[in-house]
Amino acid sequence: MASTKSRAHLAPAAIAAAWTDLWAQLHAGHGAFGRAHTQTLVVLAHQPSEALDATITQVSQSHPGRVVVLYLSRRAAAADHVALCGSPEVGLGSELVAVTADAPVADHWAELVLPLLLPDVPVYLFVADDEVLDTPELAGLVETVDHVVLDTARLDRPWEPWRPLFQHEGDLGLLDLAWIRTAGWREALAVAFDPEPCLALLDTLASVTVAGSQAGSALWLAAWLANRLDYRPDAGSGAGRWSRRHRPPVAFTFERRPRGGLDRITLGFDGAEAVVRHGDGTVLAEVRRGSTRLATAELPRVGRDTAPQLSAALAEGFDPLFADAFRWLELAYPGEAP
Repeated sequence: MASTKSRAHLAPAAIAAAWTDLWAQLHAGHGAFGRAHTQTLVVLAHQPSEALDATITQVSQSHPGRVVVLYLSRRAAAADHVALCGSPEVGLGSELVAVTADAPVADHWAELVLPLLLPDVPVYLFVADDEVLDTPELAGLVETVDHVVLDTARLDRPWEPWRPLFQHEGDLGLLDLAWIRTAGWREALAVAFDPEPCLALLDTLASVTVAGSQAGSALWLAAWLANRLDYRPDAGSGAGRWSRRHRPPVAFTFERRPRGGLDRITLGFDGAEAVVRHGDGTVLAEVRRGSTRLATAELPRVGRDTAPQLSAALAEGFDPLFADAFRWLELAYPGEAP
């Protein structure tokens, strides 16, 4: 990665000059090397980190464009910079500008960001850590972007950050990395209930238990399942009790584990049980009645690394099932204060 220093928010013209110089350097060193702008990615973070740098570099390989990183911590690096990152092997590169806040600038973020957005390509906003979820900078930036990506996996109340954002639902594509991490679990569970004997069990569903270290992912998974089976949360129970007309109530439990993300989901039926758990890079689903195995399924599991999850969010843009899960949690926890 080549880079140069520039007071980006004080001299925006220096950004274009620095990029021109860096592209020239890259051409000189590697021959033909071209822009392939598919998007602008705006990243809102508390302060720089090696993990975030690695994520941005990896994502830029498969989604080349312009990345604008906004650091809000006054403890962050003092100098802003612009940089290029790319792969000489494929001949594509991305532009990166990192901007550090050295004073409260909530009223000026949109003014700063707008000149840096590429024309005629979608603009994604990725909120990189929990510490900036309640900032006025986030509220201001939502007005300037096309898509918002959060990661609520570690939050005990993952629906809360989405409440104000869903007010823009008609104009924004919204997606959550915690939701993406449930993809293999949802798919394995759906495949396991394809056989008719398993499908018939759903009418006798009595309990659902999700175990894991992150309440956010667990609640998104539970909300998806309840919504797809047409259960509604009982008033005043949170997500702890599900109801459906002409069906027995369903008890939901979240069992917290010390580490490891999602660990297991168990569905209890009349005389049968379904379990979905980790495999070796996969998710394993099994439906049993006593000692008789009724069905099994094994599908790839979304890994722990943030980069492929963010790449999936940028490729997908919006999942209507995620919106359905959010509305289910809204019913389960109406009007709760943060």
